[in-house]
Amino acid sequence: MIVLLRRFPRLRTPSWSWPVVPSDTRYRFPDLGTDFDVLDREVTPQFIAADAKALILQNRFRLQQVIFLTGTTLIALLSVLQAVVPGPWLGIGQAVAALTLAYVSFTTAGDDAREQATINRLRAERLRAEYFLFLGRIGKYSNVQDRVAALRKEVTAIENGRVAR
Repeated sequence: MIVLLRRFPRLRTPSWSWPVVPSDTRYRFPDLGTDFDVLDREVTPQFIAADAKALILQNRFRLQQVIFLTGTTLIALLSVLQAVVPGPWLGIGQAVAALTLAYVSFTTAGDDAREQATINRLRAERLRAEYFLFLGRIGKYSNVQDRVAALRKEVTAIENGRVAR
């Protein structure tokens, strides 16, 4: 049961993001110290922002879905009870639950939380990919003189909406 609750949406999203490369791993590679400094300055803040935004939007979307599932289940249970127990109170409960779900549906109709979460997750993962390409001196980062300029250009492009390679 506890394992199932770990996937349950949280009302509070963590205010921190996992580091791309943990500090205990960094110390094992002292030759990459200057590269880590550049990446901490040029990539890490954007990665943390995109990662946090994706988590917030993902949890908002999941919470909306949980509300809809819980509400519809409640309405179904009230319908079953109304068939067994006569009286107007269960019908009133159904109406209140249905109106509440309609209100939630109406207020979240224009909310594109799932799409925005996906876009921000993609942005964070593209920044992570550039992080490791820079560390590995792969592709456009193989030229020692132009590495930082190429990284800045790529980070700016990702931040401006180009997330696919």
